Amino acid sequence: MISVRPARLTLCLASWLLSALAAIAGAAAAKNEGLIPPRPIERIAPEHPAALLAQRVVGDADILITVDTEGIPRDLKVEFASMPEFGPAALAAVARWKFSPALRDGKPAPLRIRVPIGFGFPDAEIEQFERERSKTLPPSTYPTLSAEEVDTLPELTKEAKPKFPPQIKAGDPMGEALIGLLVDETGEPRDIHTISTTHPAYAEASLQAIRRWKFKPGQLKGQAVRTQLRVIMNFTPDDPENAGPRVKPGVVHYVPERDEARFRDADPSQTGLELPQPISRKPPVYPRAAGRSSVRRATVDMVINEYGVVTHVRCSSSDHPYFAVEAERAVSYWRFTPARYNGVPIAIHARQVMIFDPKG
Repeated sequence: MISVRPARLTLCLASWLLSALAAIAGAAAAKNEGLIPPRPIERIAPEHPAALLAQRVVGDADILITVDTEGIPRDLKVEFASMPEFGPAALAAVARWKFSPALRDGKPAPLRIRVPIGFGFPDAEIEQFERERSKTLPPSTYPTLSAEEVDTLPELTKEAKPKFPPQIKAGDPMGEALIGLLVDETGEPRDIHTISTTHPAYAEASLQAIRRWKFKPGQLKGQAVRTQLRVIMNFTPDDPENAGPRVKPGVVHYVPERDEARFRDADPSQTGLELPQPISRKPPVYPRAAGRSSVRRATVDMVINEYGVVTHVRCSSSDHPYFAVEAERAVSYWRFTPARYNGVPIAIHARQVMIFDPKG
């Protein structure tokens, strides 16, 4: 059987594509010389279970199938589902797929494969969801801006850690909740709501914690403003005490394309470019859930704005997801001198390799 298991869901964009084709082909080519794997030629998107849709729950499922010599999926079985309801929904969708059959030495052959199916919300749907919520907010003389529009992000001055849900057990997959909120001109969190989550219990624990937070309000040109934030709350069942924000509140868990015009790359060969220099650094924590066995690494991409503040962060590679979380969390709190181009402060792409040493 060809085994395909992609990295589990993160809520950075809360957007899923049906990626079975590339995953199946890559695994087959690596392990079965002379074998051309089956290729989906007709794919049916799964129906998001209504109860989970209402609770903003996203996730995934793995379906085991045998693609026969006619390209028909047979002997379907749910191997994994992040929520029980996702299993039958994924199975029902894959049962209607059509494939070109596998070819072994040029002849059609049945093949057992694993098909990953994701359940999420397209970016456009999330934006519409946020716009509709904003219409219910009371009017204010203070402008309401996104985290990317303010000069100074709201600063978390009082943090309450989420209580780890008792129904989640050690050994369960790492989970997240993406929470939206508005930090008003006094630093009070308002309109706290779930955008998406991998488990309803994670969302509820996050909402309860964030209701007790306090902020220094965001500012634009020295004036306090209302700032819309998204906070990713991370939960590790093997280390429940480490539950909390994946990155600093207000930092976007996404890095724009490197060729986007308003950001320059941190390329020291560019004439007239002065690179940002760190002035305060938060060291990454070696995750207890990973066990202190060896030196590990994670590579983090980020955007540093013209004030030297990290505004976007995303781990591009790591030895394990636990290290990706801790690397992103640490870097999101770093401060820099701003990059300059011909003497003018600019926003810039940068990359940082984080080293995790078990000896500290």
